[in-house]
Amino acid sequence: MRHGFYRPRRGRSIKQILADAAMMLLVAIAVIYFGDLAGPLGFHVGVSVIDGDSIRDGSRRIRLYGIDAPELRQQCRDGAGRAYRCGDAARAALETLIGGQEIGCHIFDTDKYGRDVGRCQAGSLQINREMVRQGWAVAYNRHSLEYMIAEAEARRAGSGIWQGSFQRPEEYRREHQERGRGRAGTNYWLDDE
Repeated sequence: MRHGFYRPRRGRSIKQILADAAMMLLVAIAVIYFGDLAGPLGFHVGVSVIDGDSIRDGSRRIRLYGIDAPELRQQCRDGAGRAYRCGDAARAALETLIGGQEIGCHIFDTDKYGRDVGRCQAGSLQINREMVRQGWAVAYNRHSLEYMIAEAEARRAGSGIWQGSFQRPEEYRREHQERGRGRAGTNYWLDDE
C-alpha cells in the first residue's frame, strides 16, 4: 500500500452536472432523430402499400414504427370544412413516397398481430418520418417520441390532415371498435394498431 498525500475527492459543481446533463440530452435527441442513419436491413423491391402506415413484401407485413396514419375508412375535414377520406389520402401519400423504389427496413420488433415493426427507407428518405412530416400520419407517442418534431412541423405548416380537422387514428379505432362489438366483419381497425 502506498503511503503519502491523500486528497479527498471533491463533488462536481452544479454547473458541471447541468453541462453533462445537457450533453446527454443532446446525444439522446441525436440518437433518436438520426438513429436510422446506420442503414436499413433487408432491401425489398415490389413492396405494396396496405394503408398509410403498413406495407407488404410478399406475405410479410411491415408496420411502420412510431407513426399512426388515418384508417382507410376514416374521414377528415379539409381547410374548408369538406369531408374527405383521409385514410385513402394517407395510403396514396405512402405509395407516392415509395414510388416503386427499392425499400430497406430495419426490423426490430413484432406486434401482437404478427407484423414486423420497423423503420423503412426509400433511398436516403426515412419513410416513417416523412409520412409524419408531410402530415399524413401522426407521431404514435404511445410507442415512441421519435417523430414529435416532424409532427410539430406538419402541424405548423398545415400539411396533410393538419390542413383541417381530424380524429387521431387511435381514437377513431377505439370509437369504432366499441360501436362494432359483437358484429361480424367489423374488425378492420385492428389491422392498424
